[in-house]
Amino acid sequence: MVFDVSKFIGKFSEEVGEHISKINHSLLEYEKDTSNFDLLNQVFRSAHTIKGSAKILQLSYISEVAHKLEDVLEALRNKKIHPSKELFSIFFRSVDLISEMVEKTVAGQKNIADEKGVCLELDRALGHKTIEVPEESNESLPTNPIKTEELEEPGATSPVVDKKSSKNNLENRTPEESIKVEAQKLDDSIKVMGEILSNHGRMKQGLIDLEEILKISKSYLENSTNSDIASLQKQNDNSTPEAEIAKVLHSKIKNHSSNMRDVMNMHGLLTEGLREKVLRLRMMPLSSAVETFPRLVRDLSAASGKEVDFILEGVDTEMDKRVIEKIGDPLLHMIRNSVDHGIELPDERQKKGKPRKGTIKVSARYEGESVHIKISDDGSGIPIEKIKKKALQRNLLSNEVLSSLSDSEIANLIFEPGFSTSPIITDISGRGVGMDVVKENIVEQLKGSIQTETNPDKGTCFTIRVPLTLAVMRILLFSVSQTLFGFPISSVREIIRVQKSEIIEVVNKQAIRLRDQIIPVTELKKIINLPDTNEKGPEDSIILLLAMGNEVIGVMIDHLISEEDMDIKPLPSHMRNSELASGATITGKGDVVILLHAPKIMAKSKIVQENKQITPPAEKQKQHILIVEDSVSTREIEKSILESYGYQVDMASDGIEGLEKAQKFKYDLVLSDIEMPRLDGFALVEKLRSKAEYKHVPIIIVSSRDRVEDKRRGIEVGADAYIIKGSFDQSNLLATVQSLI
Repeated sequence: MVFDVSKFIGKFSEEVGEHISKINHSLLEYEKDTSNFDLLNQVFRSAHTIKGSAKILQLSYISEVAHKLEDVLEALRNKKIHPSKELFSIFFRSVDLISEMVEKTVAGQKNIADEKGVCLELDRALGHKTIEVPEESNESLPTNPIKTEELEEPGATSPVVDKKSSKNNLENRTPEESIKVEAQKLDDSIKVMGEILSNHGRMKQGLIDLEEILKISKSYLENSTNSDIASLQKQNDNSTPEAEIAKVLHSKIKNHSSNMRDVMNMHGLLTEGLREKVLRLRMMPLSSAVETFPRLVRDLSAASGKEVDFILEGVDTEMDKRVIEKIGDPLLHMIRNSVDHGIELPDERQKKGKPRKGTIKVSARYEGESVHIKISDDGSGIPIEKIKKKALQRNLLSNEVLSSLSDSEIANLIFEPGFSTSPIITDISGRGVGMDVVKENIVEQLKGSIQTETNPDKGTCFTIRVPLTLAVMRILLFSVSQTLFGFPISSVREIIRVQKSEIIEVVNKQAIRLRDQIIPVTELKKIINLPDTNEKGPEDSIILLLAMGNEVIGVMIDHLISEEDMDIKPLPSHMRNSELASGATITGKGDVVILLHAPKIMAKSKIVQENKQITPPAEKQKQHILIVEDSVSTREIEKSILESYGYQVDMASDGIEGLEKAQKFKYDLVLSDIEMPRLDGFALVEKLRSKAEYKHVPIIIVSSRDRVEDKRRGIEVGADAYIIKGSFDQSNLLATVQSLI
């Protein structure tokens, strides 16, 4: 019979991929602990398996490298040679070569990889001076028939390789897209499907019952045409056939209605169960996107002379395959940047009082209908001043705007296309590409979000939020200007109703007080430029609180409709350039719903202006105020109020950042919260008062704490005023500032 190699290449590629992953992982662990011979044995077994499989398929160029690798590993196991940094580098190059050759074989390409060079290195590791590699190792396809003793079975004819057929098939072969599915997941889906089929039988029986009801109804209608019915019913309702028919009909309809309600409820539960199980078939763990990262970090740190511990946590968290495919490149770029820009050289870290070895950590967890991924390092942090300088050079923002931004907001400029603070272009980074890919994939394509937190010499943390799946989402449905819209339920922190009288005016924007916090609110129809329908609404307003990290904003809608699991469709071609819409879906009634992109809505809400404008007094233009507040919303509200009256405002997200800004520039007034990370408001006031330049500078505490002891403590540490957030309003703040400044 003819043995067609192409039929087995796919399986061979899959098998080798698994073993390559095992080898990389085990080698990385073995490099850390060379006394662990179990890890070495695992590498040896995988290399042996690759060699055997390649031999069977007559892929001699692959089996030769695997064989040489196996020889060196055997010598290492027998302690004939000893582990070294150079030896591990040879191992990793060998593994990379095998992986490259397999990829080219699957694609039907000529094998141009330098296996001779790698085999020579492996031979030298064994102490051999020369090496001979078969000439056919440069061929991408087998040229010799497979030996019959390798595949021959009793009673079977010897297989012969059809070289021409194999080569053509490989060259024309398009790799099939596939994912592995656990047997248990399939079993669960089949069980649910069986229940649905059973329930379908009940629904079928319901239709039979309905046909019987129709027959009875028809009989009733025919008898009711008799002109004597009315008089007979008046004489004795219970004695007429129509009355009996009416009773039977009513009873049947009542019972059938009850049964069908039960059936439909069960059908709904089963459908939801099937949806969940089927979606899980396409779910893949995050580990499938990051399994090569430990090896990447090892190579990058070695090339840059750095020492890095790389930690993965929660990477068994599962997401839709489509999400996994889009998130791999962004994570890769961020890890590369952490190694290149974040982690310092060992001597530099030691001078700062840090361990010589830096740490990069990737962790993932579920939160509602989304996945949160954090990439953090304990490096030098993002150079805020360098970013400011670069932004000014490129005319991205003015100096005035930059001075009003928090460190986190400035750090987010690294996601702009072509933005880089690297003084030199290297093979790792510096070209200003990569981080814009992060934004493109996560924000634009996955409709997720990314936030940046950075502290000088403490490190940087990126928080990424992406949906579990792009296919079906839990959607909150509502209407604005008689148009249907939806938000992913994971974007909505809370739904509240407030009386219109409770919405306060803050400069040219609106806000509400909620649990001692000031939250800006905007009419959604103004954000998405919808016309006013002049529809008379209720006295109260429905507000959806959208959240991204610590930032919360409210959007006012007209009517709340429902919350449903919905199949998300791509936007039509004429809407694909809309940054505010992320998809579309259809209700059971056939109405189209536009799915809104919450992060973009939040961003645009900041720049939507109300009609009311305030002309600031000219004499206040040169007075500078520092706001120290960890709540993004409260910061923005206070900033808007003060800027509207001509004050120049800088912001800090916590006490440490506020103290650093106050040391670089003397402000005319400081406005501070109490409860903040790293350094609270009381401690900040104390530190400021200890400095000669801030002995007499007015300081106002704005806090949700309303206890007498807190107010007393504020006075003791040196605050000039104490404003309660619960009673906060524009005139109160301005009057206090004006009286002090």
